[in-house]
Amino acid sequence: MKSTIIATGLAAIILGLAGIASAQDASSQGPHYYVNLGVNQVQSHDQDTKLNDLGLGFGAKFNPYFGVEGNLAYGTHSDTGQNGSYKLTHKVGAYAVGYLPLDNHFSLLARAGLANTTFKNEDTMPHIEQGASRDLGVGAQYDIANGYGIRADVTHSEYSGQHGQSTTLGVSAVKSF
Repeated sequence: MKSTIIATGLAAIILGLAGIASAQDASSQGPHYYVNLGVNQVQSHDQDTKLNDLGLGFGAKFNPYFGVEGNLAYGTHSDTGQNGSYKLTHKVGAYAVGYLPLDNHFSLLARAGLANTTFKNEDTMPHIEQGASRDLGVGAQYDIANGYGIRADVTHSEYSGQHGQSTTLGVSAVKSF
């Protein structure tokens, strides 16, 4: 698993550096902005819980190879694990994103960034757990037409301290401006 995370992070860095190098070519056009709205499933490896959330993303793509994005997520239900019933209350993250366009409509992507996640243990009132994480992810995006697309991705989160790790699977609709 760690070798996959390292490879993903290196891919994001390499794609990002390639994007920075070619940013001068696209500087006359300016960045392209987008928003995405989707659903995610977060599986906590330490607590053995699967939590769902609604996610909202917003970003800027500076050229075909590099961009940045921010994500917000709001938990929708709880799940019972080995230490009680948990609910993801919210997550906020910021990422550098590298893109590999395969044709005019389909791109692979890799992203690396930092996030802050808050969980609520519903069995102990009020018990809130908050954790900062380093996130690495990969995914794909298909641009349908007229600035609309669909995106699927997987993100692995390594939380600081003794907070463990989680994997998030997401699917979202994308609107580019």
